[in-house]
Amino acid sequence: MSFYRGMTCENVTIKGDKGTPITAYVAKPFGPGPFPGVVLVHHLPGWSEFYIETTRRFAHHGYLAICANLYERAGKGNPDDVAAKVRADGGISDAQMVGDTEAAVSGYARSPITTARLAFSAPVLVAGTPSSMPARGKTSTPASTSGAAAW
Repeated sequence: MSFYRGMTCENVTIKGDKGTPITAYVAKPFGPGPFPGVVLVHHLPGWSEFYIETTRRFAHHGYLAICANLYERAGKGNPDDVAAKVRADGGISDAQMVGDTEAAVSGYARSPITTARLAFSAPVLVAGTPSSMPARGKTSTPASTSGAAAW
């Protein structure tokens, strides 16, 4: 199994659904690439330390990985508190999740340093899953029963 000891990781701003700026965490293995891309879609409890670490783990194994904060519009603060507010408000719309995820795909996961391969990693409990992507003319193939899909 190959892995990368070095990587760059940073918060970036992407234009999410309807052009709204949102934060995303990007991790890239050290080197020129190209690397396969992975878009992580966080679970219902929110954009937490678990997803930041998981994004880094993908980079450690040779992927350019990005995870957008789908709850950015709900406010700043403790991720648990923000997620509780989102749940109390009934979650986010599928259209917003798809728009934010498409922004992650087009902004980073389909960058010149990625290969033609792109995968999604998403748990079951999200406000929409990558299987919603065909609604925008894309196709997705389930990669597992946990909601992960390759695109």
